[in-house]
Amino acid sequence: MMMMMMMMMTGNDRRDGVSGQQRSSSRHRGGTYLLVLAMGTLLTVIGLSIGVAGRIATRTTSAERDWSEAGVLAQSGAELALATISAESKWRELRPCDDWNPVVTIGNGHVKWKLKDPGDNDLSNNPSDPVLVSGEATVGAAARRFSVLASPGVARALPVLSTGLYGGGAVTVSSALTVSGGPVHAAGTLSNSSTIWADVNAQSIVNTGTIGGFVVTPSDALSTPGSEVLLDYQAESTQILYSLIPLGRIDNKILSASSNPYGTASATGVYFIRVPSSSTLRIRDSIVRATLLVQLQAGARLILEGNVAWNPPSSGMPSLIAAGLPGTEVVAGTGSGTVTVTAAQLNALGIQIGVLTLGSAPSELNGLFHVAGGTSTTFQSTPQIVGTWISDGAVTVGGTTKIVVDPQLATNPPRRYAVPNDTVTAVPGTFAWDER
Repeated sequence: MMMMMMMMMTGNDRRDGVSGQQRSSSRHRGGTYLLVLAMGTLLTVIGLSIGVAGRIATRTTSAERDWSEAGVLAQSGAELALATISAESKWRELRPCDDWNPVVTIGNGHVKWKLKDPGDNDLSNNPSDPVLVSGEATVGAAARRFSVLASPGVARALPVLSTGLYGGGAVTVSSALTVSGGPVHAAGTLSNSSTIWADVNAQSIVNTGTIGGFVVTPSDALSTPGSEVLLDYQAESTQILYSLIPLGRIDNKILSASSNPYGTASATGVYFIRVPSSSTLRIRDSIVRATLLVQLQAGARLILEGNVAWNPPSSGMPSLIAAGLPGTEVVAGTGSGTVTVTAAQLNALGIQIGVLTLGSAPSELNGLFHVAGGTSTTFQSTPQIVGTWISDGAVTVGGTTKIVVDPQLATNPPRRYAVPNDTVTAVPGTFAWDER
């Protein structure tokens, strides 16, 4: 019995030993499997992460490339605009203000450009206004806008401003004429029976007197703005009614931006007078610091006489523009003395107690004087001019006349007396990236 029990115990122990070894081996195999499974999962996750990161990096690189290219193309759009308008003579009239021009394709992107006057949003009203040039480009999802302020080129004065006296028709000289700093230029025939101390350019010359200068013949006509220039300046003028000028005489007066004896003063110093048919406007013993626009109706005349000191209201402005049909006339018959403008000095009762001197100046006609249209010019007495006298019609020199060309007229020509320069140049320091 004891033997059987021992045998049974021994048998049980043997079975238990075998079963334990099997369980241990099974546990090792399960752990290894789980480890392999975990490693596989981890490698899968890492692989997926690398793929996602790669795709993100690729997209980021592509977006950065598009952004950079869009920037380059936006600048190219502005440069294209500058090159285009510099090659167009009338881009201010032809190109719309603040409107995009048609899109063009450059490289991988689409480019467009526009022009804008940053001051008054009007490109065509003033050729000296700067222009804001903008270029915009899109490449993929990237879009950028680049702008730069461009300055117009300096206008060139009309060649006529380099002459002392210009006649668009015949020029007849019967008294001494002296011109320094520029020539006498006649688009027609110049007839001289006196002495001309000046270079002379003319289509033809009939000379029975003396010409003490170089002569060029035949010489072509020079360009002038024409009678419409008066209308251009009239827009900024203050009108003086002819009926308010006693006997049609501006006598012993000061006319300037701050002084108008006949009404409201003009802040610009520009005044307009319409002289009725067959009437005469006289300016005598007066000081003029203004641009005077005179419209001469049929048979009307403008006469400058006595001593007159005349200057434009500011640099770059004409002194006189007079225009009319054939049969109208401007007579420059001033002397070479001194202008003294006086006024009565009154007491509180209105009784004159003395004479007040308002101004004094030498008698000279300074600046640009333009007799436009069919109006003729006659010089009488001893006028002295510092500047340029332009007459679209005939000219008669019947008094000793001296003219000294003012070079400032050619360097700073009045509006409409210059050849526009439509080229533009980028202004350094104005480059900017704009919000779209």
